[in-house]
Amino acid sequence: MFGADVACWDIKPEFQEDVVADIKGLGKKATASGVDVTSDESVKTAMEQVIKDFGKVNIMVTVAGSAGNRQPAETFDIDEWQKVMNINVRGTMLCAKYAGRRVHQTGRRRQAHHHRLGAWLHGPSGGYAAYGTSKGAVHLLTKQLATEWAKYRINCNAIAPSIFWTPLTQQIKNDPDMVKIFMARIPMGRAAELDDFIGAAVYCPRRRPTT
Repeated sequence: MFGADVACWDIKPEFQEDVVADIKGLGKKATASGVDVTSDESVKTAMEQVIKDFGKVNIMVTVAGSAGNRQPAETFDIDEWQKVMNINVRGTMLCAKYAGRRVHQTGRRRQAHHHRLGAWLHGPSGGYAAYGTSKGAVHLLTKQLATEWAKYRINCNAIAPSIFWTPLTQQIKNDPDMVKIFMARIPMGRAAELDDFIGAAVYCPRRRPTT
């Protein structure tokens, strides 16, 4: 884990057991917490626990997301739309909000928000009106936070890869026509792999000395 102690959050803590075990196996501290990123109180409480467990926050990486039940825009269920917005946009904002309060108090300051490039930049077919819009919002939110928090020397980045094969994208992988659509937009002709994400996630610009 590149020397980091890690507080893992997920709405289902049991999904984190293997990750926590791997981190501890590297000799670093790791905890797992059940957190609903759409709940202000849940995120606030979880962040307070992080401070108790680790003493500070240096880096926050937000990756919670949902594509929801993909539907045509003209018949999109608005409650399903809002569910996607709550997880992808509200969840990112709440995590950033409570991390930002802590991060600017420490020496190394960084936030990274993950969103998929194709979803917001290209507007893919397949019922992504909610998902694509939410990821576009995360992109702009990242710019907004970078602007507001520059005075604290907090570096805010949005990681915008193409598609990964994960449980979230299994529905696409199972549809040959959708696979063709996505692969046609990728020069290398393949989906990203989880290892492709590591370099961008741990990247942190070298800080200039201050006077």
